[in-house]
Amino acid sequence: MRQWTTALGALFRVSLESFTGEYRFQIEFPQAAGMIIQEMIGSHGGDGDVDVYCEDDRVVRRMTYRYYSDNGMFRLNIPNDVSGIPEARVNKIGLACVSRGPHGGAPLRLRILPRGEDEREIVDRSLALGTWGSTSTRLYGWF
Repeated sequence: MRQWTTALGALFRVSLESFTGEYRFQIEFPQAAGMIIQEMIGSHGGDGDVDVYCEDDRVVRRMTYRYYSDNGMFRLNIPNDVSGIPEARVNKIGLACVSRGPHGGAPLRLRILPRGEDEREIVDRSLALGTWGSTSTRLYGWF
């Protein structure tokens, strides 16, 4: 199954297919999307770690966000205690929504959602705008 990576303005949605065992849960972004997220982080992620506001439980957690040249992707490593991660790890479905953080707070915001109709709407809008593309393993787009 191919993964879906999309963005709504500065809202990125990434499918949650994980093979990281008991390690931190990883989501990957194609290079173009990853560079936009890197811009949102700005100077707040100097050492590769960044504060992320987890919307569901209203907790700011330190996460690692880096570029990996082995596959040309950016990865966000999410602690296993984030709401929705245990279910995503077991079921290997759902969406991670990454957007700009709250004003004056963490630079990024994260919400884990179960897979739903949201996905089709985002794909359709990206296709209509001609912003749909792919890597060797993922489909992605934004609008």
